[in-house]
Amino acid sequence: MDIHPDGYIQRLTFRDSGHEFAFNQKDFVGPSWYLKINGKEVEMPQPEYNDGEWVTSYDHVDFGISFSEDKGRPMITARIKSNRPTAFQPTTAGLRMGVDTYMDHFPYWNKKTFPTLLRAEKTHFWGYLMSPEGKILSINSPDPIASWSHEYTKKWGQPPYWFFGHRIASINLDLINALPLPSRHPQHLYQIEAGQEKVFHIYLDEVKSLNDLQQNVQELTEAPVIDLPITAGIAGTTMNFEVKGACSEVNIIDPSGNTTELKGHGQFSFERTDEAGAYQIIVINEAGKTTEALYYVRKPYSWYMQQAMTAVLDYPQKASMTHCESWYGFYSTYAGGKHFPNHPSVQKADEQFHAIYPIIFDTLKFEPKKHGFRIQNVSTIVGVLVDRYQLFNDPKDLDAAVKYADFLLASQSKDGAYRARSTHYTSVIYIAKSLMELLEELEGKAAYAADYKRIFKSVTRSMDELAANGANIQTEGEQTFEDGMISCSAAQLGQFALMFPEGKKREKYKKAALDLLDQHRCLEQLMIPDARMRMGSMRFWEAQYDVLMANNFINSPHGWSAWTTYAQYYAYLLTGEQKYLQNTFNGLNSGVQSIDLEGNLHWGFMVNPYVKVTQMNRNIEGANPLNVPGQHYNAFDYSHDTYTMGEGYVNMVSDWFFGNSNDNDVHEHFKCMAEIALDKAYVFENEQGSLEAYNCQLNYLKQQGYYEIKLADQTVSSIHMNLKKKHQFKVGNQTIDAYEGLAWYMLNPSSSAKK
Repeated sequence: MDIHPDGYIQRLTFRDSGHEFAFNQKDFVGPSWYLKINGKEVEMPQPEYNDGEWVTSYDHVDFGISFSEDKGRPMITARIKSNRPTAFQPTTAGLRMGVDTYMDHFPYWNKKTFPTLLRAEKTHFWGYLMSPEGKILSINSPDPIASWSHEYTKKWGQPPYWFFGHRIASINLDLINALPLPSRHPQHLYQIEAGQEKVFHIYLDEVKSLNDLQQNVQELTEAPVIDLPITAGIAGTTMNFEVKGACSEVNIIDPSGNTTELKGHGQFSFERTDEAGAYQIIVINEAGKTTEALYYVRKPYSWYMQQAMTAVLDYPQKASMTHCESWYGFYSTYAGGKHFPNHPSVQKADEQFHAIYPIIFDTLKFEPKKHGFRIQNVSTIVGVLVDRYQLFNDPKDLDAAVKYADFLLASQSKDGAYRARSTHYTSVIYIAKSLMELLEELEGKAAYAADYKRIFKSVTRSMDELAANGANIQTEGEQTFEDGMISCSAAQLGQFALMFPEGKKREKYKKAALDLLDQHRCLEQLMIPDARMRMGSMRFWEAQYDVLMANNFINSPHGWSAWTTYAQYYAYLLTGEQKYLQNTFNGLNSGVQSIDLEGNLHWGFMVNPYVKVTQMNRNIEGANPLNVPGQHYNAFDYSHDTYTMGEGYVNMVSDWFFGNSNDNDVHEHFKCMAEIALDKAYVFENEQGSLEAYNCQLNYLKQQGYYEIKLADQTVSSIHMNLKKKHQFKVGNQTIDAYEGLAWYMLNPSSSAKK
């Protein structure tokens, strides 16, 4: 650890591996103190070196930083000493950590680490940053830390009317922070009392792999760690988790507030999961260190789909000519309508579609009336029309989808990429995936044979380009290592691979998809023991566009997190590896929680624990769902409210705001659910020969020698089996002889299990 004369880290290199982690050398250097009073940052004097410590002060409070090595790891010691006669209550007294997280171009971003997980517990703090190459820097403290935050780049406009950029420059540990904070956080660190001194020890360490992270956290925080590999399930499913490290108390608090104490050590199981909602796991060791996790018992997927279909009307779809996100809910209408054609929303939503459709598109030329370069709007109408065709069997929908597909094909450049003007757009709301959804419907229809061949050839060129260039495609999003760019590429390559039988072609696209998924791990909530966020992808600029907030914060899950769920799902079908199946359902189950148990739809989940939000609070005069003005609105320019929120669900705005806003992108969760789980269940046999069930439950009847399958939902019509050996199953009155390997098994429509 090389320290600059001004007291911040210049270079951090680990001896064993030789890996160097980048630290800022100009803006956001660290560790360095920053201070907010009444919500505004104040300037602090340059620190002075005194007896091994860099010290600065403000208003009779001293702030010190020193460096050492402890437990064989670099350690930062931060000290706050009050010399005041009264309590010191800043908004924030934080430590800029200085880690360079600015990922702005290929291949430079491969060396940068993204702040993948930062988590405050009542008695300690843990987290990690990860690079696309898989290098991991852990941050642990055995001391309680109030909160954390990010430093964002400010890209355009003049304060306070700027829009925030699409990059995070660094992270902060907010050692003292105003309340409110999430209940899991320490609640006493909102002040320094008169004459009080607080000391915080922060370890930086390299972790070889995510498999080693929990051991690292346990050792450096001296706290137990909860390993919760599957974070949600249907009612009656056993909740299984492991506590790593000694524990003296393990409690489960159910959704009604009842507490059950579990006895034992190591592996735990909890079976009383009949009530839908969040189950809180609280583990305490003898030293009083407390660790928490959240497990979610969900309702049937069909319930969430029907609520989403209702929400299409409650939060109206709008005739935006620039953003298909404003009318993305039609996916829920038509994909859900295939299973619930008599749902009361279907007819009204379809009428809404027919009112909006001709405003956005020229229905004779089959092209957008305006902003034709935004080809993601055209690919979305292709997908919507395919779903509508599958619901109503109206051939005009399929014919129109083919004509819009030809518009997309015309945007393809010589290298195979679909482009918006000159910008690579294949992986912006998955242009090629929408075309593959059309291909799936056209396949085998003689009247569309030529169309199928033409579109398939184009999609092949686009997938060859993605496979060749990987993450180096420099797409929308300020040319950064962007969540959707990687997840959409991985999803589309995986889906395309599945169009081929086993062989060289499938292997080519499969390998490219899996390589991208490996890189994308730094943008995924792979380790957080919280069902609300598990497997959500990390988006951090959407709120200013989607829900009229003049703020950036991590949204995870966001509707576009479903792209990662698609990618994990296709990876599972291609490989049969358990991790991809777990990731698929953890991601899907975090996404469906955007609908709460009362049926209310929310836009996304705010991960950050403390954000002072500025948000518009009035509609644009004259705006309505058929008259949608504007593209992006800065809340400071309009009537707005300011309030504080953190770690919670963000409300929709489309029920009262009819200018352009993009919160209906949340419906991607339900489109994804319709493809992956609404009518499907899964059985996986692990290496130990135990069978695991997803969207169903298994009961082995030893005397009869078969497994009884109880489906989680009446909509399930097929089961995917991934078995090590032959097994017999019974679903209602249907017997299934399932063999070794991966295969789909269709259910008999007359099976009593369907009723």
